[in-house]
Amino acid sequence: MTTVATCGFIWGDNDWYWSKLGRWFDAVASLNRKPDEVIVATREQDRHRLVGFDCRVVLCETATIPAMANAAFFAASSIWLTHSSADDYFLPDALDDLDGLSDDVDVVSVGARTTGGVAVQARPVENLWAGSPAMILGTSFIRADMFRKVGGFDGRFALFDWALWVMAARAGARFWCTPRLTHVIDIDSPGRYSSETFLREEHQKIHRLRSDGTLPSE
Repeated sequence: MTTVATCGFIWGDNDWYWSKLGRWFDAVASLNRKPDEVIVATREQDRHRLVGFDCRVVLCETATIPAMANAAFFAASSIWLTHSSADDYFLPDALDDLDGLSDDVDVVSVGARTTGGVAVQARPVENLWAGSPAMILGTSFIRADMFRKVGGFDGRFALFDWALWVMAARAGARFWCTPRLTHVIDIDSPGRYSSETFLREEHQKIHRLRSDGTLPSE
């Protein structure tokens, strides 16, 4: 039987993110296909702010998104894993494909829409190597055994989700694109990034890791 964990993470003093937490849980509760696990990672000092929400809380004292996402994903016992941060949220049919999915799929590349109404369609694995490295959305789904095989999210990358898809592809993961838009991306998030400088620095980091053989050259 297919099982699914929806994961999130939140910590710190930025009240904007905490103000969106109720929306995140409302969206999870509104999913057509209910998740088998709802897991949220936070720090011990912030744990009290999750009291009253229907989830399993896991603690992580390393206050970075890759570390928090890893804490939530590695705590899950489900077959499929997906996450969204507190500023984004699931659409009602986000999990509808998973129960009938073929066993030969390891990653489901998903689409999303922004709070401004712009649709972002799912991108194929080939797009990992084209243009911006953030071509497959971080909210895409991955099988837990593949996630563990590649060691989880790599904190050396700010674009840690892109690095996960690269390492999964290198490990032989089979990708499938769903036509569904599964998430809403809040473009007003104070943590949203898209600057050319940021991407240029990330490409330089990628080049160094390709040079020493950590990442494939193509």
